[in-house]
Amino acid sequence: METLGSTTVICTDKTGTLTKNEMTVTRVWFDEEEYSLSGIGYKPEGSLLNSSGDVVDQKGIDYIEIMMDAGTMASNAEIHAPDEDHKSWYPIGDPTEAALVTLSTKLGTRSPIEDEENPELHEFPFDSERKRMSSIRQFGDRKELAMKGAPDSVLSISKFIYKNGKAVPMTEEDLQRIAEINEKFSKQALRVLAIAFRPLSPDGEDYVLEEVEKDVVFLGLVGMTDPPKEGVREAIAACREAKIKVLIMTGDHSITAQAVGREIGLSEDGEVEVFTGVQLTDMPDEELARILFLDEPVIFSRVNPEHKLRIVELLMEREQVVAVTGDGVNDAPALKRADIGVAMGITGTDVAKEAAELILLDDSFPTLVEAVREGRTIYDNLKKTVLASMTTNAAELVVVILGLIGVAMGDWAIPILAIQILAIDLLAEVMPLTCLTFDPSVPGVMEQGPRDQHVHIMNRGSTMEVLFLGALIGLLAFGNYAFYMFREGLTFLSSDVEPLQNIHYLRATTLSYLTIAFCQFANVLSRRFRLQSVFGGRFFTNKILLWSIIGSIGLIMTAIYTPAISRFLYFAGPRPVDWLCVFGSAGIFLGAYEVMKGFKRARFRRKGSDA
Repeated sequence: METLGSTTVICTDKTGTLTKNEMTVTRVWFDEEEYSLSGIGYKPEGSLLNSSGDVVDQKGIDYIEIMMDAGTMASNAEIHAPDEDHKSWYPIGDPTEAALVTLSTKLGTRSPIEDEENPELHEFPFDSERKRMSSIRQFGDRKELAMKGAPDSVLSISKFIYKNGKAVPMTEEDLQRIAEINEKFSKQALRVLAIAFRPLSPDGEDYVLEEVEKDVVFLGLVGMTDPPKEGVREAIAACREAKIKVLIMTGDHSITAQAVGREIGLSEDGEVEVFTGVQLTDMPDEELARILFLDEPVIFSRVNPEHKLRIVELLMEREQVVAVTGDGVNDAPALKRADIGVAMGITGTDVAKEAAELILLDDSFPTLVEAVREGRTIYDNLKKTVLASMTTNAAELVVVILGLIGVAMGDWAIPILAIQILAIDLLAEVMPLTCLTFDPSVPGVMEQGPRDQHVHIMNRGSTMEVLFLGALIGLLAFGNYAFYMFREGLTFLSSDVEPLQNIHYLRATTLSYLTIAFCQFANVLSRRFRLQSVFGGRFFTNKILLWSIIGSIGLIMTAIYTPAISRFLYFAGPRPVDWLCVFGSAGIFLGAYEVMKGFKRARFRRKGSDA
């Protein structure tokens, strides 16, 4: 979480992270005819409409059935009716395949016992290189290959196209027309799949990929919508404000990815540059690095696992803190290599989850951005707590050093006892410092740039600040000790036989203790806001901290005024004038801290910073 808070680049996939991964086929192109589908989600209700907007009759559905069958037979997904665990129809398996099954079920072309009627003899599963999947099915006495995949992949092995009820040789005009439809669907932010089939010899038994996946008959295209998730556009805007660059790495068509990028507001002006996997393969590292560090977001489409890994490695070599999201086996190398691998909890594979450091239980990009906010807040609170603790350590050290100087120069008794120093940690610090970690995000935490991981909590600036504030508390504590002697006309000497029996000496050391404790309360409260005044209107945003300070004061009062505890800690109850000295010292410290913040604010304004 701490690393996530310093993320500079998020490399995210599209489907299932930026979009809902709830595919619905809305467009079909078959035999030179465009169709549209009504109905959304996986509920198998809807109609097939022709280009004129009329419902296609049963004869038309029977004609297009060959394409529907090929699409579903090259799929392994299922859809199921609502049950106790699901409020609506839901898929089992890949959502893209489930969308094809839903389409066929809507039109009534899918038999409930299709896998029994046409059993699968062999399957060539999808992989990132081929970008297609095919299944060999038994149809009575004949065998056929059913295929689905990326249009360019399927076209690369297509020799025929289905027209007027038969397969005819593919022509250049056909290729041009398919490319036009593919681009048209992609510009509508649709994910486009091509469907094909091929009759096989009934005697074949040994199926070799290269021999089977060739000379197929191209059937048509289906376009399915995958709407962006709620809150993604706002999350992308939050990343932009947080100086975090978002890169999309997807296997989808470049036009589809670009349309989705515009829809989610990836770029302020709406234009996003897209580079394909083919371009990346031929691109030298220097040129790719230049692209990665452009001011505007970039989309990489049609990429494979090697491309994703290369992008991540180039970013990390240039000292970027990279978060990568993914859900599939192909994402595992990039997830493993990134500074923070983020897997999807719902749709993610076991391989992806094992390779990642974080798992998004809701598969939501806005949740990831909220985690970035939380990571920044965690680090800020950690820093506040460390610096607050180091301040009192410095104060205790200063009191001890001044006490040793007093011993050396005037034989003064030490101003605070060892057990009282321990009591500062036990009674005054444990609860407030713990509850300081519950501080909510400060306004503007996502507008600040990512934290530089090379800058430590105790750097030059913070060390000087801790020494200054610690020295101030130490001087105030020693000053109250010395002022008590001055007011009472006494001098506590280390050579006294029984200084611990002197009520005045115990009251003076108690004043040292109380000064450090109450200045620490002021320090913790003011430390919550780096530049803003403690009186700036957010004082009550961490009520548990306020209660912890009240509780700590109660413990201190109990320790001072309970005889058994006060004797053990060598406390003596202060008088009203002594309390005035304690509160006055805390006020002086708080005032000095606020003045220091004022100088910081002025310096930031001069630099034109909005921190």
